[in-house]
Amino acid sequence: MRIVKVGISLVALALSSCATLQAGKSPEDWSRLRESEAFKKERAAYKERIGGKDFCWSVGVDDFLKTNAPMPSKECIYPASKFIVDKDDGLIVQDNLLKQNFKQLKVLQVTPEGFVIKSPHYKNDRVVFVQKTEETNIVDGSFLDEAQDWQVYEYAGTYSYATLIGSKTVHSFRRITKERLEGAKKGLKLYSPSKDLFIENKLWDHLARMPES
Repeated sequence: MRIVKVGISLVALALSSCATLQAGKSPEDWSRLRESEAFKKERAAYKERIGGKDFCWSVGVDDFLKTNAPMPSKECIYPASKFIVDKDDGLIVQDNLLKQNFKQLKVLQVTPEGFVIKSPHYKNDRVVFVQKTEETNIVDGSFLDEAQDWQVYEYAGTYSYATLIGSKTVHSFRRITKERLEGAKKGLKLYSPSKDLFIENKLWDHLARMPES
């Protein structure tokens, strides 16, 4: 599997708005911020705007392609692949790093409504369906997660489609568009999903280079 270290520029593009960097804050400062009533209030507002869903970063859409796959929840927002928090793999241990597999969602078939997705790694016949939203230039054999760009998805129930041997019903997901993510963040000064994730996992280096909201 390909694993990429999550770059802060991608975080800024997908889940934050650009401004000055937040260097100079200590881990204690970040922890106090996350526990503040103002931060919690903005988190609750964001959750309401995004449809009452929580970000479930430890489970990815690709996990539902495993043989013993979990049951997806309509209360979760999933990344394409789960995020992995690990130590720097250099000679000197530094801050925690955020990593993520990519090229995990391979397009088996493009349909007018979306994409039948399989895993390029698991030797089984499990597939899921991803409804079309803002994807472009997707063809059979390509990947929805060609690069790590903070794609997130919500569970959309089941989907049935025709095959050569009859109909098939599978779990269905829908990508949450950038417009919807930006709309949920509008007007919030302290909270963003990425900032919440970084503080919870003590990703201090990521936070120091993160644009202010």
